[in-house]
Amino acid sequence: MFIGILVGTVCLIGLVRVLTRRRWSGGFHHHGGYGHGGGYGCGGGGRRGRGFLFGILGRLDATPSQEKAIMGALDELKDSARELRGTVKETRGDLARTISGPAFDESALNAAGGRLDDASHRMRAAVGSTLGKIHGVLDDRQRKLLADMIESGWARGYC
Repeated sequence: MFIGILVGTVCLIGLVRVLTRRRWSGGFHHHGGYGHGGGYGCGGGGRRGRGFLFGILGRLDATPSQEKAIMGALDELKDSARELRGTVKETRGDLARTISGPAFDESALNAAGGRLDDASHRMRAAVGSTLGKIHGVLDDRQRKLLADMIESGWARGYC
């Protein structure tokens, strides 16, 4: 179970990093510095980072205010993930101490597990909050389209 929590936490942090990584391909577009064309886009940022994200926003036909709200929610999620990254680093140290000594250190393992449990719960709450904010700014058609994109594997044919 401990390994599952560790893997789950690392995957959540990785997802946040992929979705919110800043990519720059030159130029700005008409939406407050972000765009579906010149600045960020599928060609410039690729499927990783904001280029991929703006491909999705373009497919959703998001308004500038929706884009701003969604980007703000994702930036908050990125900040939460950044805070939790230190927890993962601390946990690696605990795991190393668990096996480095002459005797197995059960207390270091328990400390690592507790920190990872807490980080996992906080990350799930942050992801839930972000998804709730995104849900709140989209209309019914956009929510259905986004759900279809998620179910089909995000990028297939949307960028």
